[in-house]
Amino acid sequence: MVDNLRHVLAIEMMTACQALEFLRPLKTSPALEQVRADLARLTPPRKDDRPFSADIARVAEWLKEWNE
Repeated sequence: MVDNLRHVLAIEMMTACQALEFLRPLKTSPALEQVRADLARLTPPRKDDRPFSADIARVAEWLKEWNE
């Protein structure tokens, strides 16, 4: 269940970061900008249609390492 939750959170975080990209040049709080920057290093903003399974797995692993 915890692994599934990490994958759901990864998807939610990727979606939220993509939404922030659509609002550029506006910015959010410094803490959320740091999270967005960290996620952008793991998975670049989506500009076209492509499979996201590898990106989701990378973000889920990042969440696992961050929580340990």
